[in-house]
Parts: sequence; C-alpha cells; structure tokens
Amino acid sequence: MNYPIYLYDIEVSYRKTKQTLIKKTWAVSKCESATDIMTRDPKTIDRLNDEIYGSNYKGERRILITKILTKKQVGESQIYE
Repeated sequence: MNYPIYLYDIEVSYRKTKQTLIKKTWAVSKCESATDIMTRDPKTIDRLNDEIYGSNYKGERRILITKILTKKQVGESQIYE
C-alpha cells in the first residue's frame, strides 16, 4: 500500500522576545492534519525550528501550526512512520 506525500503551505505561530508572531511557510509530510504533523513528524518540526529560530537560539522554542493553507500531493511513499 502506498501512502501519499503532501506539500503544504502552512501558517505557523511562534513566540520570540515575548511576542507572538505569525509566519507563512511550507512543509512536506505524509501526515494529514496540522496536529498530526506536530505530534508525529519530528523532521518537519525540527526544520521549522531551524528556519524560524536558527541553530544558535538559546531560549524556549515553541511552534504551533495554526492553519494549512494549501495541500498538494507530490508523491507516494511505501512506508508510513
């Protein structure tokens, strides 16, 4: 059985310097919803952490995917982790 791989345009909310900021970005995942991406896809969350905070940021990293703006199937995977 093949599982679909999706390209998402997402809206991410994060905290930096006591402000809540919103950013539009992209993600590639096999998960279906925003909560699935946050709980079951650590590679995507690590990439978003590096994109938003950088590798040298010492404070707390808190990212929340608030919306999936677009969803496009770009391929298929034979394994589902």
